[in-house]
Amino acid sequence: MEISNKTALATAIEVGKTIRHYRELTEFTQRGLGMCLSNPQPQQVLSKIERGKKIPNAVQMLEIAHLLNVDVSQLYQLPMVNPGQSISGGVTGVSPV
Repeated sequence: MEISNKTALATAIEVGKTIRHYRELTEFTQRGLGMCLSNPQPQQVLSKIERGKKIPNAVQMLEIAHLLNVDVSQLYQLPMVNPGQSISGGVTGVSPV
């Protein structure tokens, strides 16, 4: 699904960054996480999700949260990081709603 609305794009990017953060904490690769879904997805799909180019459906979000040992609501929030640490790839040019 192509994302044209700036707010939806910002949300997709934030969700993708959060998924990447928790995936890296659990030491899953994109390929490994994709293959663990009930409808296995190739590495390229997880890459698009993490870059905000694709929005996972509700079932995928629930499964990803379960595999990453987090509540699905946590995937919609940027994780807190320590001072001096950042989540790569900031969102620019998009105003919060």
